[in-house]
Amino acid sequence: MRRILLFCTAVVSMHVGLSQSLATIHGKKLTIDEKRNWFNLDYKEDRVYGTSVNKLYREIIRDSKPKQKIIVAIIDSGVEIDHEDLQHGIWINVDEIADNGIDDDNNGYIDDVHGWNFLVDTNGADIQYENLEATRVLRISKANNPNDNSYPKWLSDEMLTLASKIYNEANSEMKQMRQLGDVYTQMDSTIQASLGKDDYTFDEALEIETKDEKTKKVLSVVRRLKIFGVTRTDLKEIYETYSDYSKYYLNYDFNPREGFDFKKIGYGSNHYEGPDATHGTHVAGLITANRFNTFGAQGIASEASKIMTLR
Repeated sequence: MRRILLFCTAVVSMHVGLSQSLATIHGKKLTIDEKRNWFNLDYKEDRVYGTSVNKLYREIIRDSKPKQKIIVAIIDSGVEIDHEDLQHGIWINVDEIADNGIDDDNNGYIDDVHGWNFLVDTNGADIQYENLEATRVLRISKANNPNDNSYPKWLSDEMLTLASKIYNEANSEMKQMRQLGDVYTQMDSTIQASLGKDDYTFDEALEIETKDEKTKKVLSVVRRLKIFGVTRTDLKEIYETYSDYSKYYLNYDFNPREGFDFKKIGYGSNHYEGPDATHGTHVAGLITANRFNTFGAQGIASEASKIMTLR
């Protein structure tokens, strides 16, 4: 039971950012639209810890239109450039003719109409997983002799200290995620066995009637998690993120671009979305999602920004 309670506490701590972002005064329940656009709301007026952007538009910007649009580069997993809520706000390189196989603007990159994808391997294929920068720095340090003339000049003691700090912090987080993942799998298997199915919600789990003490303890944890708005999907994502940290982000032996020539001009592609553009698209939406349609989020700078996608 103590381990499960520690698990519950850790989950709440890891979700503190989300909890604070969606936190309301006096326990107000958010509507679907408020959950989608909480970042635009106002602390005093809406009882939500947002950025007061809606209030800004209503009281200060009003009907004013921007004199020019700011190009915002989203350096992320990629952006879904044909997303219906983002199409109006995707940057276009007017000096490049799309898909003609020619570097029209002579910048070294062919058909870079909406940005560029630098995350490719030696064969030009998209890379989905990479190391943390701290992992790369420490791997280079381990592979080189500081007394050798070929030792990178940028690899200073200060750089190594910073890289070690970042790596150790990430490694500590990974260990927490591993503990959460271990308990999640135990909890998940217990609930699946009780319900007789793989796909379930916490609400369904809490309808289980049992005299088994282990199952009772699991349901007690589920009940507490539900209070804090933590879902089964959240826990599953933590479990999967641990796997990514272990296999890719912090793994010295994982190097998807070993032998890659980074000095070569024009490497990469115009695959703007990459293998998974979910996160980058989400970030782009916070900035430039259409504020004037009836679906999706409302971007903070919908009419004042153009999104360049870089990965």
